[in-house]
Amino acid sequence: RVAYNAQVSIAMYNSQGNLVAQPLTNELKTEGEYSLTHTPPAGLPQGIYFYVLYVCEQPLTRVAVKVY
Repeated sequence: RVAYNAQVSIAMYNSQGNLVAQPLTNELKTEGEYSLTHTPPAGLPQGIYFYVLYVCEQPLTRVAVKVY
């Protein structure tokens, strides 16, 4: 949920901190709820990944695990 009009970005990092994908880059979003379906890059190996949501440059991190 975006609580106010804001620039929003989403980035995906591997466990070494390398940027793997950036499904959303500095898009202006109005207040409201959003959903995003993201297909990770082809050939992405199994492992732990971190999705970081940036709203006005404030990060919120969630973990994803690819098992196959």
